[in-house]
Amino acid sequence: LLAKTKIPFEVRTLKGKDNKVADTALIVEKYQHESHVFILAENGAQMDSDQFSQLIAPTFDSHTPYYLIMGGPFGWHYESMPKHFKLLSLSPLTFPHELAYVVLLEQLFRAFKIAKGQEYHY
Repeated sequence: LLAKTKIPFEVRTLKGKDNKVADTALIVEKYQHESHVFILAENGAQMDSDQFSQLIAPTFDSHTPYYLIMGGPFGWHYESMPKHFKLLSLSPLTFPHELAYVVLLEQLFRAFKIAKGQEYHY
């Protein structure tokens, strides 16, 4: 469904080091100079679908890169993250990574539909 939206969208997987300090350092090194970095974290900001749509809608028309980053199984070392990285939670519930990934993709699709004023309840 996301492909039909024509959103420039890319999924990347970085091989971690099985250590939250090393894994976080890898992400910081790669994205520290980017301005729209959202770290998916259990203690991140929670928002509804409309708020999420407002947050990421600018990328739909301007093609501004936004990075939504899901961590590895060991979590994040928050103390070593740049202050401009924003923490975002998908839910107060805990999901396996595979399910969290599906939830994120569905919310991206829903955000696009909301931003374009289109129906998304089927």
